[in-house]
Amino acid sequence: LLGSEEPVENLVYWLGANNVLGTTFSLELKWSASADVHKLPHQRECNIWTIEHFELLWKETEARLKALQTSGKVGRVFVGTVPDVTIPPITRGVSPSAMRVRNRLKKENPGMLPHAFEELCATTPGTNDRGADGLFEYYTHFWIWDQDFARKPDEYPHITRDEARQIQRAVRGYNDTIRASAERNGWHVVEIAELLRGLAFRRSGGNPTALPVGLIDALTKNPATVSLTENGRTPVDTRFFGSIQTNGVEEPRGGIFALDGVHPTTVGYGIVADTFLSTMRTAGVPGADAAELNWDAIVEADTLLTNRPALLGDLESLLGRLDPLFRKVFAAMRDMSGRG
Repeated sequence: LLGSEEPVENLVYWLGANNVLGTTFSLELKWSASADVHKLPHQRECNIWTIEHFELLWKETEARLKALQTSGKVGRVFVGTVPDVTIPPITRGVSPSAMRVRNRLKKENPGMLPHAFEELCATTPGTNDRGADGLFEYYTHFWIWDQDFARKPDEYPHITRDEARQIQRAVRGYNDTIRASAERNGWHVVEIAELLRGLAFRRSGGNPTALPVGLIDALTKNPATVSLTENGRTPVDTRFFGSIQTNGVEEPRGGIFALDGVHPTTVGYGIVADTFLSTMRTAGVPGADAAELNWDAIVEADTLLTNRPALLGDLESLLGRLDPLFRKVFAAMRDMSGRG
């Protein structure tokens, strides 16, 4: 493209997640060293880059992008921020301490109606599974059942709340670097980090930010997904794809992330596109209009939503039985892509 006579009018540059994503596969933090900065991926062992090392690499990126703009080969530049990798359902937050308090309350109050029990928990210290910053006590693989993990946390791979905070601080540092670079150069920042933070279902206590109106309308019109919008429910969310029992009724959950717990579904990519187009419209890009997204076609193309896999309710149970195999698979995924 850069070798052609026509310049690239709008360049989208959205990288950085792989500089930290490996922590969610291995559930351990291996910080970068100075020697890692210019090594090839297969040569380094780190899975999370220090802010200092990330900034060094970004400055090299900044210089190259500036050179392209100066030469007239690139017009507007749009840089995406790095999402918090503890939000996607590749990991699941578990708080054994809160579970133990809630279990004690259940034993002390047999037969209490669900809404009354939740009101009791709201006034009892130690029942909130999320800290003041919204983080859980531990994060483990999504296929490990909460009850199993709570009984013997040390038997399962996990990161602690403090380690999750370290990951968050690193990602915030990456994004501070990206935003400062964009401000220096007149580039446009696409806030994917803020998008995902707002959509985080469990971290928000089940009250995420609103989805695009066009998506909700498309889900309502499609016969295969209309049930997702009944009774004011959030049509799709960031939980692992499947179903959950609520007051004896099985309700679908998830839909933004695919079955690997990392990559978006077709609808998930549509939400990302909506955010990019909104930023591009604000920047004055001709024809960029999120309202013009064909959400009907996007929903129709998302067969995970429109043709839900059979036996989906048993999926996590199956994955739990395959835990040893999955640990090997995730180790391989970490080696291939988790080193950033």
